[in-house]
Order: sequence, then structure tokens, then C-alpha cells
Amino acid sequence: MPRRMQVPLPIQSAADEARPWSQQALVNAYIEAADGGAMAQARVRRCAGLTLFSDTTSTAGVRGVKQLNGLLYAVIGTALYSISSTGVATALPGASISGTGPVSIDKNRTQLGIVTSAGDGYIYTVGVNSVTLISGLDSDWLPATSINYFDDRGVYVREDSEEYFISALTDFSNLDALEFASAESGPDKLVTALADHGELWLFSEDTIEVWYNAGLTDFPFARIDGGVIERGCAARFGVTKEDNTVFWIGDDRTIYRARGYEPSRISTHAIEAEIAAMSDVSDCVAFSWSESGHKFVCFTFPTGGKSFTFDAATGRWHERRSGVANAAGVWRCRSVEECYGQTLFGDASTGKIYKLDTNAYDEAGEAIEWIATTLPLYNGEQRIFYSGLDVNLDVGRGLTTGQGSDPQIMLSFSDDGGGTFGYELTRSMGKRGEYGHRIRFNRLGQARERVFRLSVTDAVPVTLIDMRADIEVGAA
Repeated sequence: MPRRMQVPLPIQSAADEARPWSQQALVNAYIEAADGGAMAQARVRRCAGLTLFSDTTSTAGVRGVKQLNGLLYAVIGTALYSISSTGVATALPGASISGTGPVSIDKNRTQLGIVTSAGDGYIYTVGVNSVTLISGLDSDWLPATSINYFDDRGVYVREDSEEYFISALTDFSNLDALEFASAESGPDKLVTALADHGELWLFSEDTIEVWYNAGLTDFPFARIDGGVIERGCAARFGVTKEDNTVFWIGDDRTIYRARGYEPSRISTHAIEAEIAAMSDVSDCVAFSWSESGHKFVCFTFPTGGKSFTFDAATGRWHERRSGVANAAGVWRCRSVEECYGQTLFGDASTGKIYKLDTNAYDEAGEAIEWIATTLPLYNGEQRIFYSGLDVNLDVGRGLTTGQGSDPQIMLSFSDDGGGTFGYELTRSMGKRGEYGHRIRFNRLGQARERVFRLSVTDAVPVTLIDMRADIEVGAA
């Protein structure tokens, strides 16, 4: 006699190298707990999409974005652009910005400071309207890896050393050869720095030191007593702040958040196994933003081909991924800034700026894939016969016209622990207004263990509430 069995929803991306143990995954989707009374205690929501905000038509990628005095600036290729509230981009004259890949960028009241992968520093000053090499303004410039605004000064981490140096008050380009200090808790080199809550965090290869403005005469900053963390940083752009704390990729390829001056591990064993298998993690880029009440922190590994995203509201992980069936599995965005009342992202492979759009479910017209893969269903050595599977979605949300007017959901399943998945079965998610539409898959065969995978590529909202299977348990 068939009985009804609830299929547990995936709660995060945690596909394990031991496939039968766990293959659950959330791609462009995240778990959200109910705030009060609801049909279910949790649901799986689709991530918000992106709409085009500005297109410079540059074939180079966006290397960094920053708002200054209400105007957005973006380093794209070798140029610095100002971008208006209507998305009009204007290339600013001056020096060609060296290097490739992300830049470190920060601001004071009137200046942008930019540090590149080549170790060069640049200044843009409001009213001057040109980009200038700092080394051409001050001979005390030293090759650096990062810039941070801290207590009205620019803080620069010196390249390939234990030292950092600072600018004069209010002027990133005014340097003094004597205004430097060293992180000396360990013999390791500095990687980067981050200013947070009136403190300066210095990330080295094996340790972290926390400094503050002590108001000293010779050099104003001093290390906080007890402000040494026995954990390093693996990537110069692999640090960010969100949810009133600091996040980083550790020297041991574990992802941490700070609890006071203690490193608190937040990555899962499954994610750590994936990171450990990557040939290089030094190109990791971390950035954060808010979305529908969630505080997201993304760690993108370009070489590793993954974009793992942590939800500070739930403590769970999901993946962000551009395109459909993207083998690389990486998200196009690497930088973010709040400006013009919008959350704006830079495309790392084109000169485009996007805005986060909770009413969009693609990336500026390019389809992306929503994927939810369940935990393995297992009943010892007994076979389970699946006569049907009901998928409870928020249905009837199809588009008015065109692709997505009759959106489809695909189901596939694996009977070998997620090693291989069979052909996809397709069902309608209901046209607009078909709120009573039922999604059911019949005659799904039998297996000792099974993993279900749902996917949607149509640009429509997806909210997975519940999954229930009609089953019979048979002999081994």
C-alpha cells in the first residue's frame, strides 16, 4: 500500500566528495526560514537577477567600483569612468591604470585612491578631473598591494614585506618615508588590510593584527593589546566586511568570520574539500551585499571555478552561477557598491554595470539556472518504489508573453549517489494566474538510494515550499 513521504528540502550547497553521503546543492537559490505561521518552516527562494545599469561597451572587465560624493566610479580595463545616475559612463583623462584583474579602491572626502596588481597607486581628485600616478606626485611612493581609508589617512600595504605606510591627513598622495610601521607578531609578509569599526585589520600570510589610532606623535597607530589572531589570509582580495564583522579566506583554505579577535570557521567540510582541490586560491575575491533582508558574503574562486555565497541570516551556503549549464560554475560579478539607491555590480568579463533587481530572474537578458538538489533518500537495503512525486511551488507566476509565459520545471534523479543523473522530465509551472496548478511526476521507478534534482531556466520567480513522494518499500 503506497504511503506519503516528505522529501527534505536542501538547506545549502554541501555536495560531499563521498557522493552517497550528501549531494544537496542550491544554485542561484537560498533557504529562508518562516518568520511566523506558514505552510512549511522553510522555503527555497530564487536569487534576485540583474538588469543592465550601464554599458561602456568596453571589452575589458570591471576591476572595481566605488561611490564618491554621490557619484559612481568604476575601473574598467585601464580606464577610470564616472557613471551618472542614469548610467551614462564618461572615461576620465589621465594615466592608464596598470595591471589586470581586481583593484583595491577606497575614498576620502575628495579623492579616490586606486592600487593595482602591478603595485602602482593612482589618485583621482574631485575637480581636477584626471587620474594621476602617485609616484609622479611623491617620490616616497612604494609598490603596494592595497589601500584603505582609516581615520582620514590612506593606509597602504607595502608589496612583499611586513610593512605598511600611511599618507598625510586628507591627502592620499602626500607621503612621508618615515610614516611606516611593521606587523611584527610573526615573520610573515602582509597580504592586505581592512578598516572596520575604528580598527585597522592587517592580514598577513600566517597571522592577523588589529591596530587602532593611539594618537602617537611619531606614528599615530598602535596594535591593540590582545589584537593578534593566529590565522593568516590566502588572498589579497579575499577579505570583506558584512553583518558588523570581518570575513576572510584563511591561509588554511578555510573561510572565517571574526568573533571579536577570534577566527570562527563558517565554511563547511564539503566547501573546504572543494577549495582544497583547487590549484590556486590566491585569486579569491570576497564581497558582500544585502538582498531581501539577507546579508550575503560571496567568495569567488576564478581559477577554481566556484562562487560560494554565505547567508549571514541563516548561516547557510549556496552557489551563484552565471549562464546555463556553466561548466566553470563561476559568477560574473566580482565587485559591488551601493549608489543611487541601488546595489550595483561590476561584470568581471565585460565593461557592464548591473543593478540588483528583485523583479528580474536572469542577468540582463541572459538565462541563469535555478537548481535545488535534495539529500539522498535511503531506507537501508530496502528498495523504495516511487509511484509519484508532488512538487509544491508558488505556481501561476508565468510571464505575460514570450519565453517564460508557460515556464517549465525539470526533474532528474540519480540512483548512484549523485554520480550520474538520468534524462530530465519536464512539467509546466503554470501560466500567469493558474494558481491552482499542480506539479506532479508519475512512475519514477525504484532505487535503494535516490537524489532528486529540480531546475528552472525560465526567467520567472521560483519558491519551492514542499516535496512529497508516494512510495512503497520493497525487498532488498
